Amino acid sequence: MLSATNNFSDGNFITEGRLGKVYKGQHLQYVNLVNFSVRRLDREYGQGDEFETEISMLTSFQQKNIVSFFWLCDEDNEKIG
Repeated sequence: MLSATNNFSDGNFITEGRLGKVYKGQHLQYVNLVNFSVRRLDREYGQGDEFETEISMLTSFQQKNIVSFFWLCDEDNEKIG
């Protein structure tokens, strides 16, 4: 995740919401470069229960222009989804 977002650099910053910042990233999947966004929980907003609920909810949307890719990292006291 760090390399895909250039270590969560300001150049990859998209927006900030009430649960944390959102960054764009790229991942090489087979021979295709896949663009994605990732939210990094700001611990100032709590332990992440609401964060996990929001990520789960977003993956349930069915929209033809959005491909859901769900991944939640909970490691080293940090949550990224």
